[in-house]
Amino acid sequence: MTNINTIKYPFVGLRAYNSDESDIFFGREKQILILEKKIEKSKFLVVLGAAGSGKTSLINAGLVSKLKKNASNENSLKVIKINYDKNIIDILSEELVNICYKSTEEEKIKNISTNLAVTYLKQHTNPIVDILNEFNFPKSKKVLIIIDNFEKIFYYLNKAEDKNQIKRLVNQLFIVSKQNEIEIYVCIIMHSGFLSECVKIEDLPEIINNGQYLIPNMNLDEIKQTIVKPLKNSGIDISYKLVDELILKQKNNNEQLTEFQNTLLHIWKKWCEADKTDNKITLEYFNEEIKTNIVEYKAEKIYNSLETNEEKKICEIIFKSLTQKIDNNNVISINRSIDKLTLLCNTKRDVLIRIVNKFATNDIPILKYSKKYQFSKDKHITLNHDNTASLWGRLKQWIDDESKLAKIYLNLIKDSDLYQDGKIDFWEGEKLQNALIWYDNNKPIETWAQKYHTDYESAITFLERSQKQHNIKIKLKENFQKHKRVKYFAVIITIIAAIAVLSMTYAFYQKSITTELVENANKNEQLAKKQLILAHNSNATAEKRLADIIELQKNNFKLFEKLQKLLPNNKNITHEFAKAYNDFAWYQILNKQYSEAIILAKKGLEIDPKQESINTNLALAYLMNNEFEKAKEIYLKFKGKPYYKGGTYKDVFFVDLIALEAEGFAHPDIEKAFKILE
Repeated sequence: MTNINTIKYPFVGLRAYNSDESDIFFGREKQILILEKKIEKSKFLVVLGAAGSGKTSLINAGLVSKLKKNASNENSLKVIKINYDKNIIDILSEELVNICYKSTEEEKIKNISTNLAVTYLKQHTNPIVDILNEFNFPKSKKVLIIIDNFEKIFYYLNKAEDKNQIKRLVNQLFIVSKQNEIEIYVCIIMHSGFLSECVKIEDLPEIINNGQYLIPNMNLDEIKQTIVKPLKNSGIDISYKLVDELILKQKNNNEQLTEFQNTLLHIWKKWCEADKTDNKITLEYFNEEIKTNIVEYKAEKIYNSLETNEEKKICEIIFKSLTQKIDNNNVISINRSIDKLTLLCNTKRDVLIRIVNKFATNDIPILKYSKKYQFSKDKHITLNHDNTASLWGRLKQWIDDESKLAKIYLNLIKDSDLYQDGKIDFWEGEKLQNALIWYDNNKPIETWAQKYHTDYESAITFLERSQKQHNIKIKLKENFQKHKRVKYFAVIITIIAAIAVLSMTYAFYQKSITTELVENANKNEQLAKKQLILAHNSNATAEKRLADIIELQKNNFKLFEKLQKLLPNNKNITHEFAKAYNDFAWYQILNKQYSEAIILAKKGLEIDPKQESINTNLALAYLMNNEFEKAKEIYLKFKGKPYYKGGTYKDVFFVDLIALEAEGFAHPDIEKAFKILE
């Protein structure tokens, strides 16, 4: 009987195969030969496939292993294997330097060289060749550069500097594969679901078309080989009934290869732990646990073992921070440093590490620590496999929830920019309410927001100002009819006030005022009181009210003119006279008589220039009368000045504009006025 303690694991689980595991990698022999021919011919290869289709394993244990066997000796082919990351230039620089130096050479020299390599990659036209020449890389050797998870470039496209870096890198990789000075092969591995995104990067579709290879599905015989041959090489047999059940499970559930490998690894471990009399794995190990989603089962078990709700919340934030939904279907994993995750989770470092380790050190690792590079001062965490999101239902829901939150934030950024350009107004209605719920429930911090876009302050300011305008509009809508009627009453009350002024003046200056003037005032007072009653009468037509008000106010103005002639130095009369014109100007604005309102407001200022509040109605009348520049001049002159009733003129201008909008008044220049006032 075979000693299982000396046997290499025949299956790898969720992780990808490594280049030294070709002895347990089966079922892809045909594809390996095709890839070998393609890369030998063009030196540039783009391997495409769905999540969990085995892209990385095919390159590592398939192509790389094949090319190494074809090489004259083990060191004649240098392989650089990196995962795409925000720090791709630093990573590639360090890896290029590493293949030029022996591992025993001084670290200090390598660090200096890496810094120089970074400069080359950022500035040179053909930097990869220049770096290898600079550090005397032997021209007799070959280089294979593999960049995995290339779809992550679409995560970094929201910033200009990243977009330029991505474009440079794509061109440099293509250029280096076409030169003949040093034999360099380039292999890019990318999720096929992101092909439509490639048009966002200039020249990328053409470059991909020159060397793409789409991984085909494995047929039943190839799947059978992945089960039987690794075991056979280890001297272990497996029952045909179990093989048939595994193939049926894979076919019926449309299992991806990573999930299928995980199932095989789990069966292997269960068999190793059991008491056995021979070297054969039988159907008894195909239990209920195996029949279900093992990743789901294990992940839920670890999650439920977390002792407090706080730990479970930290766990949720960790996984949300390590994943990103690019569109409706595609998810990528992201490397995060422990320090960054600690900030995002608002927790202590040791607490975070303890939770991470639960998911990284169990028998089916779901998280892993990434390779540490020279430029990185801290350990980084990532998913053990990008496909984990589709295997764990809770994580899938977290990602969907996070995507909705991020979408609101990114929409705030976008509309904030559009608002600054004068193309849209603040948010209103359901859109605003959803954003406010998002803010209140999640309390998004700047560290979180920077995962998606750096302009956090603009987004939150735009939301706050949208809420402020919304609250003002709600208040105005609730009170506008009352506000409008009060303004209507103000015109009538101004008439009555004029009578009061006249009566007081008559009592003080009896000899100067004629009996006729007093009689006219008393007559106007009676008409004004009738108008107050009419204002409450819903049967009275607007035309009737307008005609009566105009007639009353004309008579009122005549009274004031006579009073002013009789008592030219009386400040009370001058003030009331100007106020009467201003109140009537507002009434004419409400009745859309803008030209008349301009005349009235200007007359009020002529009578009493010190009554600057009249400018609020004059600016509004200019604006609605298509005389924006004149309105703008008033807004700019007065918006910073204090208003006599409190606040500033800007507040009054702002409220008047919203009041008109709330009542249904519309004009294209209203938005321009808002911009001036802000």
